[in-house]
Amino acid sequence: RRAKTILNKYHPEKRFIFSTVYIAEDRTDSVDFYSKEVSRKTFPYCEWHFMSSFFIKDTILDIDGLLCEDAPINILKDTNRYVDFITKVSPSAYVPRRLPCHCILTGRSEKYRAITEQWLDEHGILYNDLQMYPETGRKVITLPELCRYKSKFFSSSKAHLLVESHCGLARCINKTTGKSTVCLPEGRIFQNE
Repeated sequence: RRAKTILNKYHPEKRFIFSTVYIAEDRTDSVDFYSKEVSRKTFPYCEWHFMSSFFIKDTILDIDGLLCEDAPINILKDTNRYVDFITKVSPSAYVPRRLPCHCILTGRSEKYRAITEQWLDEHGILYNDLQMYPETGRKVITLPELCRYKSKFFSSSKAHLLVESHCGLARCINKTTGKSTVCLPEGRIFQNE
């Protein structure tokens, strides 16, 4: 609507054609052409708008590998280097800035909560809750342990979707919970029939 208003104001002599691939069923009259009409309840997940869509409020997000780069294993094993890394790492393109996500669920240890919250706030990342892995004293957590931890939380939450950076972990969480998961960096969706 804004684009049409601006274009008509500054170029009233021209006719513009508006089109889209997907359109909500109640908005079909707003464009000249579209490819697929979809319900707002089943609107497709598209990478370019995922983090600013209305369904983000019912979504759980991972941090490392999704909201920011994953720390290399040699940095994970060195506490000082790891703290420096998670303090200074830049956010990725996958950041909710319009609406808060339901929760951020991370394998980061609880002892890094203050640093993590500060980083999230500094980068304007919107979230309602932050769940961190309980302190174990170990520097690295195995994928099966992380799957159990994240699956337990996801199963008991009201969230409808979990977005993970690691496809193997996303698949494991889906199989364990029966709830939909997405591996956004690889564009893969795992869901039960």
